[in-house]
Amino acid sequence: MIDKQLIVYGDSFADSTINPGWEDTVKHWFHFLVEHYTGQVSHDDFINRGRTGTSQMFSYSSFHNDLKKFNPKRIIFLFSSPRRAPIADGPMERVTHCKPGIAAKMAIRNCRTVIEKQEAKHQFCQIDAWFRYFIDNTKMLTLMQQGIFDNVQKECKKRNIQLVFLTCFNKILEPIHINFENAEYPVISNLEVVSRNEYPDPEDPHFVNYADPRIGHLNYTNNKQCAEIIIKCFDDQTPRVIKFDEVDGLDYSKETFNIYYSHKLEKNV
Repeated sequence: MIDKQLIVYGDSFADSTINPGWEDTVKHWFHFLVEHYTGQVSHDDFINRGRTGTSQMFSYSSFHNDLKKFNPKRIIFLFSSPRRAPIADGPMERVTHCKPGIAAKMAIRNCRTVIEKQEAKHQFCQIDAWFRYFIDNTKMLTLMQQGIFDNVQKECKKRNIQLVFLTCFNKILEPIHINFENAEYPVISNLEVVSRNEYPDPEDPHFVNYADPRIGHLNYTNNKQCAEIIIKCFDDQTPRVIKFDEVDGLDYSKETFNIYYSHKLEKNV
């Protein structure tokens, strides 16, 4: 077993891929954590499995695969919407968050080989079936979400791994939620609320149509705040729910947003 200081699981809120040329302006909470523990921007003992557009099952599958070969000291497990189709790997893994449509067809068209196209079409059928038969099955989705939460806790406790949970959506935006009454580790919630609050006008068509240049869907200051809370949670491991949108010192200034807004305009003119 290979020792690791930290492994992160999740979707785009956990994805630490830096946009080229934006290292000084856009910095993910993961990189703040690496710097805190090592003094370096990157380190081999820190792994980030966060991938944009992936499902909860993708994270859960990666979590169990890693436990077979790694001995992590700390784990961050981020929960997003449970409505995403549970495709764990393959050419369609990044489009499992949307109903079969333009994004899925583009994924199939971009496949380079006949085998890849066949696999993509097969996964397309799985995603289509998911949305047709299961997307509104609240009872089943809730059971799946809660089961993943409970099992991640169980596995970390058995291995004496420090654990912090992150969640994106609040109860209003996502009615299928996790019951945290039996949480044995810290939970940081409402990341999506902070992300939305950063926009002066969420109805702006530029916001709707252009890709989000903010790494982790947060600006520099708010990513740093998130990292600081995570560090405190790792330090004490006290079971509690911390609402990220209620933390002091978050940056919602229009001046900060304009940095990202102007960048989107430049890239999409």
